[in-house]
Amino acid sequence: MFRKERLLLKIIFVIALIILIFAVIILISYETQYRNQPLINNGNTSEYEIPLSNTEIDETTDVYLLPPINQPNNIPDEEPTLDELQITISPDDNVISGFIQITIDEYPDGTEEILIMISPKDSDDPVEDEDTFINFIEVPFNDEFVIDTKDFPNGEYLLTVASTHDSTPENDPWTSIIRQEFVISN
Repeated sequence: MFRKERLLLKIIFVIALIILIFAVIILISYETQYRNQPLINNGNTSEYEIPLSNTEIDETTDVYLLPPINQPNNIPDEEPTLDELQITISPDDNVISGFIQITIDEYPDGTEEILIMISPKDSDDPVEDEDTFINFIEVPFNDEFVIDTKDFPNGEYLLTVASTHDSTPENDPWTSIIRQEFVISN
């Protein structure tokens, strides 16, 4: 009888060990897949100011005229170089409902951090606005970020993606900036 109990305990131990191994594999897989996909982080603020130096202002309507999404640094009809930030946004519509995916395709050599910020278009202080999403990603990083727009109020927003490194001046920290306007309508 004692042998049967020991055998049964060994079988239970082996089954528990197998279940534990599968749980660890699933946890590692989940962590690897979702490690750098940020959620809305309204409390995260930055010491950097987001300059609007690359944005033209139409003085007759007070509207910011932004470049198309794949024209980094506001240089139209010019092939981007490796010193410029390149991103892809999906969906590429001007009106977005649900999830938005931002993919970093290229970034300037020496980049140490990438800023991703979604702020209300008409915000006086986007960094301090409670409806602003701010996330800094250190390089190397996961190059795809998914954000649920259902966590934002409906309205007009400005997406800012910018690259920087430690040797940039504090008053002008960005080595490359891309801005894109869009509307959230959930």
